[in-house]
Amino acid sequence: MHLILYNQVAAPDCLRVWIGATKRKSMPRIAWSLDGVPVSPFPLRPLQPVRSDELATDPTEPRTWTGMYEFAGLASATSYSIRAQDVEAPDMAQEIHSRTLPRAISEAGFHILLSSCYHERQANKGYLAQAVSLLTKACAHHGAKARPDMSILMGDQVYLDLPTFEALPGSVAGLAGNFEQKYLNNWANLANPGFEHVLRAAPYAAMADDHELWNNAPHPSPIIRHSWTAEGRGRYRTAALAMFAGFQAPMPLNGEEPPYPLILDIPPISLFIADTRIERTTRHFMTAKARKKLQQWIGRINSQGLHGVFVSGQSLFAEKVNAVRGSLADWELPNYDDFHEVAVTLKQAAKPLICVSGDVHWGRNLVARSRMPQHFGDIYEVITSPVALVHTVGVDTLKTAGAGLGRLFFQETQWPRHSTPSTRLGPFTAEGRTRSHAEGEVLDTLKGDQIALLSFFRNGPRLSARIRHWAVDGKSRQPRLDRELYSRSINLH
Repeated sequence: MHLILYNQVAAPDCLRVWIGATKRKSMPRIAWSLDGVPVSPFPLRPLQPVRSDELATDPTEPRTWTGMYEFAGLASATSYSIRAQDVEAPDMAQEIHSRTLPRAISEAGFHILLSSCYHERQANKGYLAQAVSLLTKACAHHGAKARPDMSILMGDQVYLDLPTFEALPGSVAGLAGNFEQKYLNNWANLANPGFEHVLRAAPYAAMADDHELWNNAPHPSPIIRHSWTAEGRGRYRTAALAMFAGFQAPMPLNGEEPPYPLILDIPPISLFIADTRIERTTRHFMTAKARKKLQQWIGRINSQGLHGVFVSGQSLFAEKVNAVRGSLADWELPNYDDFHEVAVTLKQAAKPLICVSGDVHWGRNLVARSRMPQHFGDIYEVITSPVALVHTVGVDTLKTAGAGLGRLFFQETQWPRHSTPSTRLGPFTAEGRTRSHAEGEVLDTLKGDQIALLSFFRNGPRLSARIRHWAVDGKSRQPRLDRELYSRSINLH
């Protein structure tokens, strides 16, 4: 039995603590303290089993219990220590050191850790710990001890549909039990932590991509047997969403349901974290309500003079894929009917906009500019992926063998299994009234396991951004852990 604590993103005057209690037959009673003083936080979501009785093969079996508790009335940009103790097992306790968000970006900057795609079985866990440590140290300002202000987990934090040839249970309860264990492998691997280093780094906002469900969700996948029928997809979706709700899903910041889009203002920036997967249909990747909120968000940040940061699981600057590739792998955002509406809406941002995504298993930084400034301002994109590359059966064996042959002829391939970053930008710059009046420029491409830090700095009225990537490198002959893999500054004025 274990207790696990992590922070999720909250308003600047409070902290939200996710708590997990493993292998429990009944709900544990938790005594909380804040900086050593007993407190009773508000239960946003009281402790409950992530597998309800309907999703348990045996209702009396030990299960994982999770909940979300809010500590309100706190000072912004301030560090606190929160402790949780099992009343009935005093030796079972856990402590987390947390920092509230600032109300606005200060001279120290505002730092966002970016993460996408973590396959636990392929992870270089020791190197990931070092990369997160180096990224954390890079947040220091004038010698002060620092850490990222927040993290954005952009999807594929788990791979529920792997291993490829795993014989997944046929019942929804059996699927839920299998998925719960896969989450625990990433959220509560106390003996050999990996992704836990990312989860502990800062308060996080998590979103889902396809592997929180199944490859190519919500469409059928030829390699996922449970997705071949509507009934199978329904069972799989029920079990997967129960686990996502228990482990990852945020609570709404504005009191509205559902929690997505998650909108957070840290002036002079505003974040719009979109769901482009859970509510995806065969025709739309965002709901009509979410698209309306996007239009309202653009109007508000324009009127308030804020810089927008739009976060999606997949890239807006992707190419459309044909029917064969879409069915075998995954459909891209431009394949959906609402892509045009979303693209045109984002181009209405009055100030330079930053789009952030993951998914593709490589890194890329680009800028799109209108040849006619009255059409739209600069739009930047930052991609970072993966933290730990998933293993692809058959293909990876051939790539690794090819790299071995290359070494015989002194042709070293540092990342033989990783895809080559794309330099094609898709239809985003040619949508709507901007057709033929825009151009895109790929600034950099990056290959290999990686995490990134998106930082914003103020100098009087001026705002700049900086993107830095760190290699999670445990297999090359010369690991680059003593420096940044890449760094670029962006002037947002």
